[in-house]
Amino acid sequence: MGNRILERNVMKLKFARLKLTLLAASLLLSQVYAAASFTPDFQPLGHIGPVELSNVDLSLGAKAYRGWFENAAWQGDLIEYDVSSTGALTTSIDLTGPSPAAGLTATNWSAHVQFAANELAPGYWDTGRKIITNAGSSQLAFRWSNLSAAQQQAVDLTAFNAAATFSDIVNYVRGERSNEYPIGNLRLRFSVLGDIIHSNPEYVGAPKADITDSSYITFANANINRAARVYVGANDGMLHALMPPPATRSGLIYPPH
Repeated sequence: MGNRILERNVMKLKFARLKLTLLAASLLLSQVYAAASFTPDFQPLGHIGPVELSNVDLSLGAKAYRGWFENAAWQGDLIEYDVSSTGALTTSIDLTGPSPAAGLTATNWSAHVQFAANELAPGYWDTGRKIITNAGSSQLAFRWSNLSAAQQQAVDLTAFNAAATFSDIVNYVRGERSNEYPIGNLRLRFSVLGDIIHSNPEYVGAPKADITDSSYITFANANINRAARVYVGANDGMLHALMPPPATRSGLIYPPH
C-alpha cells in the first residue's frame, strides 16, 4: 500500500505541470465552467473537466480521459483523447450531436458509446454489469435480496411492504429500462451512465513512477501487467471502474445506504 501511495504522489507531481499546459490549450477551444456553487434551477449548460493522462511522458504516446456533462438530458460520458507530443488533444468521438457518438472510423473510446453497445445484449443490466456495495467489510452484489430490511425500506418502501422478491428501483439503478417514462414512472435516461460533473477521473495502469527504492521496484515488477482502469464518479451514485480498450468491461461501486 505504501508503494502505491508513493507512486501516486510522484506521478501527480509530474502530471501537474503537464496538465496546466493541456488545460491552457483546451481553454482556447472551449468554455470551461468553474465549480462554483449553483442552485438546481440554474445549472451550467455543460461541463468540460480536467484531463487525466495515461502517461506523463508524451514522447512515448499517451491517452487523455475527460469527463463530459450535458444538463438538458442529464447525460454524461468519459471520453478518450489522443495526446500529441506537444500536448494537443484530439478525439474521433463526435460531440456535435445530442449524445456522444462514434462513427465506423472512430479510433477513440467513449464510455457512453460503450454502454449503449453493451445494452444491446439481452439482460445486460442484470447479468452483464458488476455492481457491488458493502456491508461492513464484506462486498456484496448490489441486488434487492442483499439489502438489509432498513436499506430496502429506504430504497423502495412499496416493494418492501409487499414483501417483493425484487425492486423496480434497484433494477432501474442497475440499468433496467422498461419502467422509464412514458411506459413507467421512472425518469427517462439517455444512458445508464449518469452525468459526470466535477468528478476528476483517475487513470491507474502499470506502475511507471521514476522511483529507485528497492521495495517500489519489486512492487512495479510484480504489477508490470496490471490492467488499466479509469476511475470516475457519476451522478448515478456510483464510482465507475472503466476499462479502456482492448478491454471494455466495467465495474461499479455503489455506496452503502
